[in-house]
Amino acid sequence: MGAGEWNTPRLTEDVHFQLKGRMRGYASESSGPVRYRRIAWSGGGEAIGYLWYDDAENAAGYVANAAQGDDAVNAGTLWYRRLTAAGERGLTPSQAVAEFEEQNVGSRGSGWIVPDSDAEASSLAELKAAEEASPGGEESSQPPKGRRRRERGA
Repeated sequence: MGAGEWNTPRLTEDVHFQLKGRMRGYASESSGPVRYRRIAWSGGGEAIGYLWYDDAENAAGYVANAAQGDDAVNAGTLWYRRLTAAGERGLTPSQAVAEFEEQNVGSRGSGWIVPDSDAEASSLAELKAAEEASPGGEESSQPPKGRRRRERGA
């Protein structure tokens, strides 16, 4: 048997994990419109990502701005941990995001929610597509087609 002939399925097959038990936190996908908040390392800086949420489907997550590089992707770690903890405490996704903003949750590595950045996308897919790196490496400070939320009573 030569070096290229050895084929042991238990060593060469893909490993597929199947989660058991109840789901922790919130669903990671949404099929309807999603609200989102801009995340930045400084108050008025470029967006490093977006914290999105959908109460109707009990879903929430973080979408990194690809133009901001690996640090923007890594920033999602804090946001996912916080979302999971909030879901475990029984908060709706919108309550969790409001709490994060009220308590100024964030850090130098993960960024903070930019005040007054509440907006809506018609779908999570639209938000994700808008955050892919644009040709020429241009940075995006806000996803296209986002609609700012009207203030109540306006």
